[in-house]
Amino acid sequence: MTKPVLSLQLFSLRELGSLDAQLSAAAKAGFQSVEPLGHQLQDAAALSEALARHGLTSPTAHIGLEFLQSEPGRVADACRACGIRELFVPQSATFLPPETTGGWQRLGAELGRLAERYAADGISVGYHNKMAGFALLPTARYGFEVMFEAARGTPLVWQADIA
Repeated sequence: MTKPVLSLQLFSLRELGSLDAQLSAAAKAGFQSVEPLGHQLQDAAALSEALARHGLTSPTAHIGLEFLQSEPGRVADACRACGIRELFVPQSATFLPPETTGGWQRLGAELGRLAERYAADGISVGYHNKMAGFALLPTARYGFEVMFEAARGTPLVWQADIA
């Protein structure tokens, strides 16, 4: 059994300003790991250096679906540079309105495809629901249930937001 890692989502510290200010606050609060956002992966070298400077690791990151789709090589390189092993995609307006069965099916199929693609680079892809998917659809099923059914057989994982 692996020991759980408590990691702070940098989205929570976005109002502190710069990446350096966010990482400094996380380290001072006693965190050892943080979860950067997709735009912070744009300059992987700067992120990697800042993480090292503050004694932090980044096993996971939040990333927009569009960046994950459009630049897989760049994303994989950034993950390797920063030690990121899992990427989580928050709810995407591209595939939803959130209360349509077809939207959830399309999202599941695409995330499943991406999970397979990134698995080849040793990176896990998952969905972060941001409270979406908990309302019953007209089919009397939950959105995330439809999504995972559409992704069945792929390595897609879930980072549950239940706050």
